[in-house]
This record gives sequence, structure tokens and C-alpha cells, in this order.
Amino acid sequence: MVPRVAPYFVFCFLFATSILIGQTTKKVAEHIVLGECVTHLKIDLPASQVELRTTKSSRILVETSVTLSVSNEHLLDYLAQTGRYNLRPIEDKTNHTLTLTKNQKLSSGVLIVKGKEVREDFVYTIYVPSSKIDLMNVEVQDDGVVGYIGD
Repeated sequence: MVPRVAPYFVFCFLFATSILIGQTTKKVAEHIVLGECVTHLKIDLPASQVELRTTKSSRILVETSVTLSVSNEHLLDYLAQTGRYNLRPIEDKTNHTLTLTKNQKLSSGVLIVKGKEVREDFVYTIYVPSSKIDLMNVEVQDDGVVGYIGD
């Protein structure tokens, strides 16, 4: 029985490592302080890249998971340190709204490494303070379509 299981295990191991080779992943965290009057949150990111969670904190925590299509940790560390993956908060005091959007100045360039375009995949996990913003007051904009996330 053991000889039959061993080749299967080796095949699965090789298949899994072949998928993972050539990619680099990093998580970048940032805190965003809310103004006193903010009761609504707009997220100007594709809905497929956003996960919402609640927190007991009084600040918004954004955890950005970035995966590059190349295996280059130094490049990913450099890009994270320059703020490429940080979101830009825009507060509208008249509408009591905070909008989170990508910083177009830093994140708009295409990355080229050794003549090939580098693909960047994102997942933004946004922790919303439940004491300040109800999840029913969070909207995610996805290419002009507004979707509300909540119960």
C-alpha cells in the first residue's frame, strides 16, 4: 500500500511547488484615522478585491495582500516602502463620508522586469470600526457600479 501512496504524494508536492514558484506575496498594513463626523465609508476599489471585517478599534485598518507574478522579494519590499499599495483617504465633511481610493500618482505605472510585464494581484482586507461606521453605510464602487456590503 505504501508504494502506491508515495508516487501520488510526490506528484502532488511537485505540482503545488510548480504553481508557487515565480510568485512573491507580501502583506502591507496601514491605519487610517477617522474624523469625528465620518459615518459613511466609500471604497473606490473593485469589489472582487475587497474583504470587509469589523473591529472594535476606533481606526480603519487596511491590510493589503499583494502578489507579484515574479519571484523578487526586494522589488516587492521596495514598492511597499514607497507607498505604492497604500490607499488615499479623502474626507468629505459635508456628507460625513470617507472615501478610500488608490493613490494614482504612485500606483499607475506598469512594472517591467527583464522585459516582461509584472502582474500585481491585490486583496484589500478592510477592518471597519463598528463603533463609528455601520457596515450598512459602506459602499464599494466597482467600475461605476455601486454595491453595498452588509447584512
